[in-house]
Amino acid sequence: METLQNFYFYKEITNPILLVFLQILVILIYFIPSFVAVYRKHNNAIPIVVLNFFLGWTFFGWVISLVWALTDNVKNKNISQD
Repeated sequence: METLQNFYFYKEITNPILLVFLQILVILIYFIPSFVAVYRKHNNAIPIVVLNFFLGWTFFGWVISLVWALTDNVKNKNISQD
């Protein structure tokens, strides 16, 4: 009987549209460090994306890639080259 009650409890999240939405949301959250690095034009954007892709599933790898993406190592467009 307890299994049946658990089934009815989780019935609401078996909606396919909701599951797809949750998967997309999780993927977007997972790649936040990559998005930040690319958006900020970080000099090490590709290594940050690789680190985030392979070690982002560990909380430690995700935090390291986010901190690295937020460092001040970006391409400066304000410097004119004469």
